[in-house]
Amino acid sequence: MKILLIQNYQTENFVHIESYLINNKIEHILFKAFNEPKFPRLKEFSHIIIGGSPQSVNEIDNYSFLKEEWKYLEKAIQLNKPIFGLCFGAQIIARILGAKVRENAIMEIGDYEVQLSEAGKDDLFFQNFPDKFHTYQWHGDTFDIPEGAELLVQGKDCKNQAYRYKNILAVQFHLELDHFEVKNWCTEFSDSLKGFHKTPKQLVEECIRIEQSQLELSNLLLDNFFKS
Repeated sequence: MKILLIQNYQTENFVHIESYLINNKIEHILFKAFNEPKFPRLKEFSHIIIGGSPQSVNEIDNYSFLKEEWKYLEKAIQLNKPIFGLCFGAQIIARILGAKVRENAIMEIGDYEVQLSEAGKDDLFFQNFPDKFHTYQWHGDTFDIPEGAELLVQGKDCKNQAYRYKNILAVQFHLELDHFEVKNWCTEFSDSLKGFHKTPKQLVEECIRIEQSQLELSNLLLDNFFKS
């Protein structure tokens, strides 16, 4: 295996995912799409993991690197590459597959409980997951489920939390985060917190509370993704 990590924003890192790849001695390349002139050759990689971004996928035309990423991922889907999209990564895949991405009724930031759908309980991507689990969120938009895809995880305030399309896994939440990353996001994205009902201190504490389970579930999800 050789994994391509597509980083879309300077302060949105892969954290537990990168640690997993290092600890399991899995060859990988971290490609900083926002700062690189040309995407690497697709044929070099067995799997692709797409990171988050504060940009909206509905504003892709404003960012030249995201327009290139769209075309790159279209080609990857045509070539049947296994893809794992995180938050923005899930949303751009949804758009490429013809689904809408829109503003969610409320912004989700912090610790939220989600649950497996009936399809999710039987899906290999979420094999050995509990029916309900806590995960960290940081998003204002949500995706519709693309035609031909299945909803695997759902939430209370944002229903569509994860879907499968063939060998593509797309998740809205951030199992990959630790509280150090959350602390950085609270600084970097402080404007998002204006008027929000949680303080940066609360958001960091919420991540600390679920950090061990986040790590365990992140590792399990990656095990399942690479086996599926």
